[in-house]
Amino acid sequence: VRERAPGSHRALPYWSKAARVDGCEVHAVTLELRHTHLDELEAAVLAASTPGHARFRQFWTADEVRALTTDAADAATVEAWLAGLGLEAHATRSGGFVTVKAPVHAIERMFECTMFLWAKTLAGDGSVYRCDGDYSLPAAVYASVHAVYGVAELPVLLGGAKRHV
Repeated sequence: VRERAPGSHRALPYWSKAARVDGCEVHAVTLELRHTHLDELEAAVLAASTPGHARFRQFWTADEVRALTTDAADAATVEAWLAGLGLEAHATRSGGFVTVKAPVHAIERMFECTMFLWAKTLAGDGSVYRCDGDYSLPAAVYASVHAVYGVAELPVLLGGAKRHV
C-alpha cells in the first residue's frame, strides 16, 4: 500500500516542463523525518526563556534538539526501505534528514513517478529535475516522513526582476 503526495509545480507559472530526464543522470532527494516530542521542546524553550525559571538561559544544543525530535524508529524505517531498494550506499543521514543521491531511474522507482527537466521561463536561466505530477511512498515510510525535497516542489522565485536606476 502506498500513499500519494501532491506535486506543487502546477501553481508556479514561471516553470515549464521540458524533456524527460535520462535515467542515468544523478539526482539528490532529501527526506525530512517526522518531528516528535514537540511539546517537550516547546516546554524547554519556554523554561530557558522565562526569567526566574530554574532552567532560565539553559539552552539546548542542536544535537540535543535533534535527539529529542527525531525518532530512531522513523530513521530505521526509512533506512530499511532504502536498503530494500538497494540504495543504502547512496544515502547519508544528518540529524533528522536522509539524503539519497542516486540515478534518476532509481528515484523514479522510489517514488513511482516520472522525472522531467523543468526550465525557468523568466528571471534568467535555471533548471531542475522534478516529477510530473504526484509521487508516492510506501505507507509505512509515509508515516515516518515529514517532507520530501527534490521530487515535486519547484523552487519559488523570490523578488522581482532587477531594475536599473
